[in-house]
Amino acid sequence: MEYDLGIGQPDSDPPPMVVKALAEAVPKGYFRYTSPMGVPELREALARFLNDLYGSDVRPEEVFVAPGAKGALFAAQAVLSESKRKLVLMDPSYYSYSRVGEFLGMEVIWVPMRLEDDRYRPDLEVLEKALDAESLLIINFPHNPTGSVPGRRIMDEIFDLVLDAGAKVLSDEAYEMFVYEGEHRGILSRDDWRRLGGYVGTLSKTLSVTGLRLGYAVLPEDLVRKMGGIGASIWGCPSAPSQFAALVSLGIAVEYGKALARKYDKRRRLALSILRKSDHLRVPVPEGALFLYPRLDVDSSRLSETLRERGLKVIPSEIFSPADRRSLRISFCVREKVLHDGLFLLLDTLDHL
Repeated sequence: MEYDLGIGQPDSDPPPMVVKALAEAVPKGYFRYTSPMGVPELREALARFLNDLYGSDVRPEEVFVAPGAKGALFAAQAVLSESKRKLVLMDPSYYSYSRVGEFLGMEVIWVPMRLEDDRYRPDLEVLEKALDAESLLIINFPHNPTGSVPGRRIMDEIFDLVLDAGAKVLSDEAYEMFVYEGEHRGILSRDDWRRLGGYVGTLSKTLSVTGLRLGYAVLPEDLVRKMGGIGASIWGCPSAPSQFAALVSLGIAVEYGKALARKYDKRRRLALSILRKSDHLRVPVPEGALFLYPRLDVDSSRLSETLRERGLKVIPSEIFSPADRRSLRISFCVREKVLHDGLFLLLDTLDHL
């Protein structure tokens, strides 16, 4: 049997409302091109959704709809890179940020995440030194891969450092619903978010519809118009049926997302209890997102190859970090038996190395 603990894809079925909306989309005429920035009704609905969620003042003209959060991130990173040539990232970070930055010709600067009381936190002293007026900082909290949720004080310190340096920040909040400990402080909670930069979100995780590829971004209106030009040139427009399903389903997104979070919190606790049986691992607490990121006493890339030969898929830290070769990303949003058996296979492998 194979155990896939690699990909961060919720195992739950989407809400019946989403399935019904998709079945109705084509008969209702949602099969033609739309605006590269998304249908106006969805942009309006997303603005209301985010304003309710964060107490913000987002206008529909500041919302950009894309085929997945990756599309939104690419377009936002591209327009912001016109004035910011340095890309500042946490180490580790989601792999896409650095690859897009290199594609755009940006200099990539890494800021370490430190383990403090078994929780990952960004090193603010190093971050302050890294930021200047040429910098674009991309942050992702709750964090992929470590699960870090730094809380209000640290997040406000990060945002204030960005302002003081004259930099910009792009906040990727794909896991905003998945918070198990602490408080998520989103960029849109700040009254000065327009001065800071922008936000990226997705319904892929929140509604368990990863294959529908629907993400969105919020940036000042002039930048959204530029992003529309990028979208028109690369993907044309977001999927019309997916936009219709999102429009119908936004009203239940928070309720459904929080129900998923309660479900995966139980899986998180199970995974922590299993992994802490081993003397070969240090297991930091993931306060959010869908992953564990244990530290090892062996090379994680070689271990992941051995595990793959035994039928277990996990992601080595070289995918997320330029320097770390001693960590693994393990997804816990899978069926409980798969999680249980896969983790015991990992422990058995470590015991016999």
